[in-house]
Amino acid sequence: MRRSARAADQQRAAPDQRYSRHGPAGDGALDLDLRVVHHDYNIERLCPLFEHYASGAATSEHLGCECLLTIISQLADKSTGDLIAEFAIEPMRDYLASER
Repeated sequence: MRRSARAADQQRAAPDQRYSRHGPAGDGALDLDLRVVHHDYNIERLCPLFEHYASGAATSEHLGCECLLTIISQLADKSTGDLIAEFAIEPMRDYLASER
């Protein structure tokens, strides 16, 4: 009887696989819709995007020392890829290929 009580105690003390010993292992959303583009010619293409959809339609950050822009759609019905295609924003992959 004592052995089964110890086994029951160990089973109760065993951590749930969903949790680490410090609490939940992680719970949240990961947004993979952010795009990085080169700033050449693309800064000018953001103005029509913001004029058409309003200033809150996308979030962009200019990293001038790296010559980069990060863009992420804030629209529920349009992905960042949709906005890039609609406003002819050149993806970084295409920019790098053309500069080689």
